Amino acid sequence: GNYDSVEDLWFDVATYISNNYDEGVLETIFIAGDGAPWIRGGTEYIPNAVYLLDRFHLCKYILRAVGRYPEVKKGIWKAIKRDDIVQVDTILQEALIRAQSETHKKAITDCFRYIKENWDGIQAYREYPAATGFSAEGHVSHVLSARLSSRPQGWSREGAEKMASLRVLKANGYSIQEEYIMQKTDNTPLIKACANAIHQQR
Repeated sequence: GNYDSVEDLWFDVATYISNNYDEGVLETIFIAGDGAPWIRGGTEYIPNAVYLLDRFHLCKYILRAVGRYPEVKKGIWKAIKRDDIVQVDTILQEALIRAQSETHKKAITDCFRYIKENWDGIQAYREYPAATGFSAEGHVSHVLSARLSSRPQGWSREGAEKMASLRVLKANGYSIQEEYIMQKTDNTPLIKACANAIHQQR
């Protein structure tokens, strides 16, 4: 959107990380996305970055392909969990044989192609258990847009950034109420108190 090049975007991200986190203790930075080259490219600019396929998109492809067959869908997820792409292929090939329409056949073919092209981003979940459950699209939809766009209100840039931070903190399991009480007792600004709480949990 506002960047002239992908390099400019990732340079901005790298600068943000450097300014807001202690890079000395950052072991791994996860970059999740739908498999687009510009997202994958982030691993070339961000030190210790690992690409993850956003499961929101993976789920969409699987549902389009075999959503009408619960047992088949379950079999695919089990194969993915076992890191067995051969079994994924076998299951989808069997589904392809049973498919009645060209639209359904295309959905199945597209699903396997998508899984194959993003297999490294799927395998990363197995290699990095801490990334389990990550879903950028889902988080934006349920965590941020619930307050900032689905039921929109007027926000200044500073206010929107603070509200987004608070929504993310809440989604990560931190008690905003407890941090508010801390603010009242020691006069620490709420956002700073939350940041301190996160730091103590690391």
